[in-house]
Amino acid sequence: MGRPNLKTLKREAASAVFPMEFEKEGVVYTADLEPRSKGKFSGFFEDAKSPFLSLDVSFHKKIFGGLTVWEEKRVYKALRPISQALLTVRYFLQPVQKREDGFLVIPALWYGDNEEWNKKAVYPKGLEKDWSFRADGSSCPAVVWTTPQSSYAIATDHSVKFPVKRKGLDDVLGIGFAQMDKNPQAVFTFPAQEIPQSHPFGQKLKGPLTPRADWKKGQTLTLTFYHSVSKPDRAFHLKVWRAHSLRVSKPYRYSVNPAKLEKTAGLFTYCLKESHFIEGNGFSHRHDIPEIFTGWCGGFAAAYAAIKWGDLAGDPQFRRMGETMCDFISREGISPSGIFYSENVKGIWLQKVFWGKAQGLHMRNPSEGSCYLALILEYERGLGRYRAEWDIALRSNLDAVLKLQRKDGAIPHEIDGKSGKPLSWVGATSGAWAGALAVYSRIDEDKARGRRYLAAAQKAAAYYLKNYVEKERYIGGPYDTYMAPNMEDPYNLLLAFSELYQTTGNRQWLVAAKRVADHLISWRYIYDVRFPDGTICLKNKVKTFHMSPASVSNKHIQNWDTLADPYLLRLSRWLKDPFYADCARQHLEASTQLVQEGQLPKGIPYGGQSEQWYATNFNWFGDCGNYSKGNLWQITVALPKAGFLISLAELKQKAI
Repeated sequence: MGRPNLKTLKREAASAVFPMEFEKEGVVYTADLEPRSKGKFSGFFEDAKSPFLSLDVSFHKKIFGGLTVWEEKRVYKALRPISQALLTVRYFLQPVQKREDGFLVIPALWYGDNEEWNKKAVYPKGLEKDWSFRADGSSCPAVVWTTPQSSYAIATDHSVKFPVKRKGLDDVLGIGFAQMDKNPQAVFTFPAQEIPQSHPFGQKLKGPLTPRADWKKGQTLTLTFYHSVSKPDRAFHLKVWRAHSLRVSKPYRYSVNPAKLEKTAGLFTYCLKESHFIEGNGFSHRHDIPEIFTGWCGGFAAAYAAIKWGDLAGDPQFRRMGETMCDFISREGISPSGIFYSENVKGIWLQKVFWGKAQGLHMRNPSEGSCYLALILEYERGLGRYRAEWDIALRSNLDAVLKLQRKDGAIPHEIDGKSGKPLSWVGATSGAWAGALAVYSRIDEDKARGRRYLAAAQKAAAYYLKNYVEKERYIGGPYDTYMAPNMEDPYNLLLAFSELYQTTGNRQWLVAAKRVADHLISWRYIYDVRFPDGTICLKNKVKTFHMSPASVSNKHIQNWDTLADPYLLRLSRWLKDPFYADCARQHLEASTQLVQEGQLPKGIPYGGQSEQWYATNFNWFGDCGNYSKGNLWQITVALPKAGFLISLAELKQKAI
């Protein structure tokens, strides 16, 4: 397709070089479309015998959520039996002079070049290859291409109605791209292709998957594409997600049930107390391995949840457990650098998790942990409680950060835990320190120090806004996937910018928080995946709507971003826009699914919830049968439960 322009979109879509492409029995056929009437076109494929497939195309202008969209409907009909067929729809995008001039997004699958330089984790990356994926790996199946001239999006739906042997597996569309450096193209296929390599394992790519389908005479296949265009904007995919969410979401929405939310909170509390708590230490990340994190996989967020929800629910035992965790980490968890260690495993403090890819002490854990410790201290001060040991521990971290911070505002991504020497500066993760600094500046009795903390917070926030958020580059947080684009950095940056806005009232930080929130939400599915027969998720009628994959590398559905929901609720109040609060409520309702009350595999304890529910033919971990699209990994974790309790407390205390 040539230069995207809404006025000529119909004509250009119909006059692309190969508007029709079809393979049967190993031979590729192309054909042209001819105009029939205003906004309508038709054509057919033929071989040496006769025409074998017809196509009718129509265009209609529509508006979704304020976004002007051209809806293109394609109806293919088999004129005779067709065997071993592959249907391809190819749109030719605006070329760029240099590869770095173009920015590609497929929501939850691809951002930029997917950090092609990252060699530590194996996953699809690099625009020098032609990639195609299963469309149900994307939260909103769309190819969004931004050049210096414009941003252009082609969205579609993840699956089609077509007779297949395996529902939920074989009726999925393919989505991808080709020749992005020379002749850029958005490519859609049926059946879905996974090329040049498939992605069934988290740390290993395998050979391509190139299935074919047989058509019977008279069978039809309808594909619908939605074209939209804007001025150049790397964040255009966020508007595309919101528009198409409004288009399709009505039948998938949850009926939010306060009683069910309350019941789930009780189950989560029970599981945290009975299956995660280690006396004298705190809440373990997993129920089966004793590991106390400072941040990320529970950490101070779990302690905050226990203290705050314990008070709200009238559960002093739960509060005491949170206090125990704060005591333990504050007393023993600070490295010689002055920064919190990452975790304690079987009594040993570690700079990084044993399964992580960091070189030294990775800032994900201490930055997130310090944010929640600051919130705990603020909450406790509001009750007239002064926690000297916790206070000293947090200030140790904040003072160390001030010494490490560069003049431009950057904070190291990794350091040597003994010497404090910076090892890496690449990654969005350290932007979360702005949140911890901002919160503590509100309660610091040393006003001069509080001003220094706030100045450092704003300096850091400005750096990460300019160099990561405005570039739609969220990398570095979950260091098991190293520098893969992910949805975890966004929820911590949302906390940071929101708390900075709450501290200063500066609308710059509110605008930044909104942009981060929009990015985070765009990872959430706008539809429900159809799980294959015989799977746990189908049996339990699990919905994927408003659930997110962890990263472009680790494609399992999870709900760790419950930590974001309090700030989505606040955004709605601040912006007077109910959209964000609605997203928070939908996400919390989604998070009430698959909670163990006796119906799940025995490995998940009562009140527990599997960390990983679904992946698009993804078999990283095994158990519960073939862990693929719809079976469970038998591990329950602390963090999503903590986020749920913190969010429900926010919802109950400040209902919108």
